[in-house]
Parts: sequence; C-alpha cells; structure tokens
Amino acid sequence: MDIQALKSRTRQVVVEYEGERLNVEYRPGALTGALVDRVTTAAGEQGQSAVIAEALSEVVAGWDATCGGEPFPPSTENLMALPLRLLSDVFRAIVQDAAPPPPSAGNSGSF
Repeated sequence: MDIQALKSRTRQVVVEYEGERLNVEYRPGALTGALVDRVTTAAGEQGQSAVIAEALSEVVAGWDATCGGEPFPPSTENLMALPLRLLSDVFRAIVQDAAPPPPSAGNSGSF
C-alpha cells in the first residue's frame, strides 16, 4: 500500500446549509486520528473555529463555494471568514462519510 497515493484519493459529500447545497471533495486519507482529536479537543474552547478551519484546509481538496461569482478556495483564511456552524457541518459530514461502517451483528471476534 502506497500511503502517499492513499492520502491523495478523494471522495465527495454534500452539505445542506441554510437552504443551500455545498458540494465538497475531500481526502479521506488526510482525515487522521490526530486531526480529529485536535478538533474534538478544541470543542467549546476559544479558538475552536481556527482549529476547525485549519483541519478543513488540510482535508478539503475542493468545493463549489463562490464569493461574488468567483471561486472561494478552502484556505484557512477563507474558512475563518465563514460561520462556525457551516464549518462544523462540513467537518461533521466529512467525518461521518469517512467513518468505517459499524460492525455487523454477525461478525464476532477481532480483525
């Protein structure tokens, strides 16, 4: 397995926010445990939005967000200008999509 190739693969999620749809392309291989822990640890603390924005800038490969008709790249700076709820919704959608399926009742034992 080539880890670099794994981290470059992308998936798509759609986030509904305020009656709008945002199509997000993200890198599931970039969504590491350390990154999720950073965001989880920041929950409710001052600077939470900066942590989420930085995490999303590492994971989001692209999206169809625009500002005044121009592309709005998912850079940390641009993400910091967005509502916290939107950032949280995008992060949550990515984590839910990337999470492994729960083990079925028929599976027993480990690995």
